[in-house]
Amino acid sequence: MNSNCDEWTVRFNTLSRDGAIKACTILARAIDSARITEQKTKIFILGGAGKSLIMDAIARDISDHHTPYKMPPTRFVESKPSNALKGKVGRHIVKGIKHHDKSCVVTFCHLSGYHKKSWLEDLLSKHFQSRNVGVDFMTEINDGFNEAFIADISIDFYPDDNQEIENGWGREWRITIKNQDLKTNAMKQALEQLEQYNANRERRLLSKTSMPIP
Repeated sequence: MNSNCDEWTVRFNTLSRDGAIKACTILARAIDSARITEQKTKIFILGGAGKSLIMDAIARDISDHHTPYKMPPTRFVESKPSNALKGKVGRHIVKGIKHHDKSCVVTFCHLSGYHKKSWLEDLLSKHFQSRNVGVDFMTEINDGFNEAFIADISIDFYPDDNQEIENGWGREWRITIKNQDLKTNAMKQALEQLEQYNANRERRLLSKTSMPIP
């Protein structure tokens, strides 16, 4: 893990869909529960296919009534693929969940295209604090910028079929923690655990190849 006074960064690879889901749960559980129910944690995801998996796995993991494991193919946060890539007007998607019996939301928009809150959601967010806390995702395929969205966590997530064990699900990751308040012991341990993905895999492969032939 690379760390300096401003950012903590970890790089690793996952080789399957289940591996990607596991990485998401490790990250999700390192975010303090009180933070989830009292403020917004902004996560920016940049990269290729599979960004929705990250959103869904994190959202399901922090939800009391859902689980990221054995996730169905249907989308959880978006409900359906975003229209942003088709150049259509989209909206800022808001999904209510419970976290430790407290109401909060998972919100999402894609930087490409035009997004805005629905009039009803805008009204609800003014009257119910629970509509303003939780996890807020923004995604983009190429480098993008939105001055109103200052990410607390950024995730670069790109296809990498080198040594993948599930066809189409090899991924190269870079996770950067930018918010000082998220630099907790739990987050440090989570990033170290993610960094061990590659080291543990290489150690297992080495042990298999070095075994004597009977």
